[in-house]
Order: sequence, then structure tokens, then C-alpha cells
Amino acid sequence: GDTVGMLLADAARFVAARDWYEERGIPYRRGYLFHGVAGSGKSSAVLAMASALGRPVYDLGLSDADMNESQLLSAMGAMEDGGILLVEDIDAVPVSRSRDMVATDGAKGGVTLASLLNALDGVGAPEGRLLVMTSNHPAKLDAALTRPGRVDVQIVFGPATVEQASSLFRRFYQGAAPDMADEFGRAAATREVSMAALQEHLLRHRE
Repeated sequence: GDTVGMLLADAARFVAARDWYEERGIPYRRGYLFHGVAGSGKSSAVLAMASALGRPVYDLGLSDADMNESQLLSAMGAMEDGGILLVEDIDAVPVSRSRDMVATDGAKGGVTLASLLNALDGVGAPEGRLLVMTSNHPAKLDAALTRPGRVDVQIVFGPATVEQASSLFRRFYQGAAPDMADEFGRAAATREVSMAALQEHLLRHRE
């Protein structure tokens, strides 16, 4: 939709502007925060970005049980310049403000906020990288994670629109009359459901 189109256009402008950043001594990085209801297409938008730009996606699994500062630095070191760094459900990640992080099961693990911020855009962060953080609850995020310069663009992913729901209906029922797709789109939009929920509904009734 328009949201993904705007995102791809912004990312393409960034990719083409490397010399502009370097001439001005500005770190050549771009950060996005995708937030909104679950199943609204946040992760799909990341895949669309990767496909359009021809860039690899690195999923930073901060919720992994064995993730610690050493593992974090190792993961960042393996990332190529120009890659897309994805941190999904950042609001659910167990990040501590203290120097020592103790996992809930009593074993050492987790990362501190300082180590995470340093990994995201410290001196050793890859050049040209695009950071995408996703969240279902952005109000829970620490302000340091979303400050300007770390997150440059925030994009809200809401419930399915009339146009999105109608388009999905037409994909499932290609021989259906146009007014049926329009009616489905209007009905779906009034219920404020996600595209994922609509797709599951249509899959159940595909016959």
C-alpha cells in the first residue's frame, strides 16, 4: 500500500545518498520503527524492503536465551555493510539499564541498554546499515532507543483498510464480482482487524 511505497522510496533515497553523508561527516545509517497492531504487515514490509533493495536481512534475536553482550557483538561483527538489521518486538526484549544483567531463570544472560545502543550505532556499527525495530507497544520503549538519529522514521501499521481488504478478497476469489470485493472491504474495515486475521479467515473459507 501507500505505507510500503513511502518506506521503499525513503530507503532508496538513503541508499543513493552515501556520498552526501560522507561529504558531511554524518554516520551513514538509517533507522526505522514500525509499530502497530500484531499481524498488520510490519515484518512483511521488511521483506519487501530487502527484496527491493537487494539487501540481506539480519534478524537480531535479542530474546534468545543465550544472548549476552559477547554474543551481541559477535552478531554485529558478522553483519555486512549495507545490510538490514531487524530487531522484532523490541518492547518485549529483556534489556536492563544496570551494568549486570541477570536472566529470569537465574543464569547470566541478556544485554544492557548501553551495550545494545552501542551495538546499534556505535563506532563499530556497519556502514550503510538500515535498522528496523518493530513494536506492538511503542509507548513501552526507552526514549534512548527511539531518539532522532537512531530512529529517523516511525511508521504506523494499522488495521486493514477498505482497499487492502478488497484487494486481498480479489486475490482469493479471482472470479468474484467486483461489488463483492468492495462489500467485503467495507465490512472488514469497520471491524478494524489485521491483514493477517483476514488472510486466515479467507484461508478457512477458500472453497
